[in-house]
Amino acid sequence: MIAASPNNKMIYDISITLSDKTIVWPGDPAISITEKLSISKGDTVNVGEYKMGMHSGTHIDAPVHFIDGAQTIDDIDLSICTGICTVIQTQEDQITGDFLKDNCTTGVKRLLIKTPNSKLWEDNHTVFNKNFAALTKEAAQFIVDNKIELVGIDYLSIESFYSEPGNPVHNILLQNKVVILEGLNLSKIPPGNYKLTALPLKIEKANGSPVRAILEDL
Repeated sequence: MIAASPNNKMIYDISITLSDKTIVWPGDPAISITEKLSISKGDTVNVGEYKMGMHSGTHIDAPVHFIDGAQTIDDIDLSICTGICTVIQTQEDQITGDFLKDNCTTGVKRLLIKTPNSKLWEDNHTVFNKNFAALTKEAAQFIVDNKIELVGIDYLSIESFYSEPGNPVHNILLQNKVVILEGLNLSKIPPGNYKLTALPLKIEKANGSPVRAILEDL
């Protein structure tokens, strides 16, 4: 969805629509959205219920997702989740440290990476694809070394489905409190600088949370 804000700057919705058809990570709870009360059936209000895992659709990982006893979603610094960000693009399946070195300008604090994954959402794909583009551990270390505070990607994980044991990409980032924003749809977004807003729900002691992520022209 693209819309104009009151100051006539364009707003881009980069979130995934949640429905009972939305794909989830293998083994995660399926999304269920059901009607509980209905005016058409004689109730005074319409009330629905949704059930889903904390890492469904567009979402943020808290450090505790991979590190027992670490920071939970309700303690995430919200100032990291909103502000100027940079979108870069690659056609490769692996996002390497060298690629980031060549494509990230000095001082970037929030980085979104557009990959061939975004085409999957555009094609209305309904089957989980294990061969999505993801970061290497060298890329994760580059992000930490360059003090990037938030990194986002256009599939359900920043790390390859075939990652080596120990999930090094997640652990390198989360141990350093880098906010991981996953499940973006960047198919309509050209590379460049934007204002990002991607706020997690305030869920006590949660290991992740869905977000409504938007970009705004500067």
